[in-house]
Amino acid sequence: MKGYQVVFRKEVLDGLRDKRALMSALIFPLLAPFLVLFLVTTMIDMRTSDDDLQIAVIGADNAPHLIDWLEEKGLKFREFGGNAEEDAETAVSHQLEEMILIIPPAFTGQ
Repeated sequence: MKGYQVVFRKEVLDGLRDKRALMSALIFPLLAPFLVLFLVTTMIDMRTSDDDLQIAVIGADNAPHLIDWLEEKGLKFREFGGNAEEDAETAVSHQLEEMILIIPPAFTGQ
């Protein structure tokens, strides 16, 4: 049993003397969370640039209070060029529009 203790102690001391191995073993676990946080934050900022995002709307006159409320929350709207829901579905499926908000004439706001 004494031989195992001597070898174990020698290996631990050698490991502590090896500065490169010690630094790599300690620095990566300490810095990795910050690196991941930085990368995730950067990707979110790239995906959520609200400068160029405008939502196309069909039937904005059917719900002026809803549109006003959403604009207060920071969304920007523009009238969709087509009128039919089929045109809107085609535009989204062909990636001409990212999304289109369709407000039907029977919208009551409740």
